[in-house]
Amino acid sequence: MQRDELINSLDRKRLFKDLDFSGTPPDHLARLRARLFTARPIPPHQVPPDLVTMNSVIQMEDLDLGLQETFALVYPSNTDRSDTHLRVGTHLGSAIFARWVGEEITFQGRRRQQRVRITALEYQPEAAGAYTQ
Repeated sequence: MQRDELINSLDRKRLFKDLDFSGTPPDHLARLRARLFTARPIPPHQVPPDLVTMNSVIQMEDLDLGLQETFALVYPSNTDRSDTHLRVGTHLGSAIFARWVGEEITFQGRRRQQRVRITALEYQPEAAGAYTQ
């Protein structure tokens, strides 16, 4: 079942400010930019609880390697270099942003084509009432 393409309007505004889309961006950033333009922006308090938003903590499965991983999806300006933080400007980060729990995503990683499934959101700011996070 195809779900609507939605995006938190605050995330959209911040990402346009935070990411450098000048010139010819790499393919993964060009796809992210396209998603920012095509997804329907909605106010933070209307975000469904199973939509990946910025600062969400996401459980994922690598469908090719069988690995389970958990990451917090963070803005490019986040200076914390923790192994559990995934910047939205990376190949994987841009692929999972504004996607749904249960969705399988195929994307070109740095070294190979990858397939992941979003298995759960451990935390989503909007679901927790943190509408400005």
